[in-house]
Amino acid sequence: MNESLNKKMNLPTITNKQKTILYLLYKFRFLNRTQIQTLLNHKRHNRINAWLKDLTDKNYIGQKLDTESKINNQPAVYYLKTNGMKFIKTQDYAEKSYIAKLYQEDTRSVKFIENCVLIADIYIDLLKKYGTKEGFTFYTRSEYSLDGIIKEIFPFFVFRKGKTKPYLVTEIFPEKPRFFILNRINQYIAFFTKGDWVNQEQSPIILFICPNNEIEEYVTKKVKLVCRNEQIDNLTFQITTKEQIRQLGATGDVWSEVNLDL
Repeated sequence: MNESLNKKMNLPTITNKQKTILYLLYKFRFLNRTQIQTLLNHKRHNRINAWLKDLTDKNYIGQKLDTESKINNQPAVYYLKTNGMKFIKTQDYAEKSYIAKLYQEDTRSVKFIENCVLIADIYIDLLKKYGTKEGFTFYTRSEYSLDGIIKEIFPFFVFRKGKTKPYLVTEIFPEKPRFFILNRINQYIAFFTKGDWVNQEQSPIILFICPNNEIEEYVTKKVKLVCRNEQIDNLTFQITTKEQIRQLGATGDVWSEVNLDL
């Protein structure tokens, strides 16, 4: 954003690195300081803290402390505030219709924030392993094109490990209600067997992240049941839990493939 536009919008001056922080918060919605430092590939945490404090003081970003966690010393998370959203509106990468959701960040639930932080951790893990490969891409819900096919199913994130690799499409399930979980399973199966995706893209790998082992067992059972009833054996489902990802990382040995033998 040039200085003339900056003055016209009456926004305080910030550095290019701080603008990158705003982009990262648009992409992931909530991030902690450690994640921001890693994504900026910066060695000095005191410099990151200074940038974050300055952005907070200038009302570009807000800060939330996890007061509900049973684990002490959980890092604060950051999110976009009024001036940050004004800045984002001027950027070509932003889908304007998505920005309205950012005005509700102050009221987001702990579960919502946890999912955002988890997605960023997954991205960082994938970036370390696949970031140098040609065609590695990673999209969050903030980045889907409004007329894109994937917008119809609206997964939590989509990525591809390389240019010729299939997309991996990811859903993060809540603990309840189970009718919602089953409905989403049905939506995914219908979308990737009957929708426009089939005519334009190769079959994806569908990743389901569950909140606990009980839901993982439920999802596995329902995926098998629906696919058997629909006579579908050409989709690939891989399932894990949040805790497994936290312990071993998204690129660790955490994924169980669902056996669809009919």
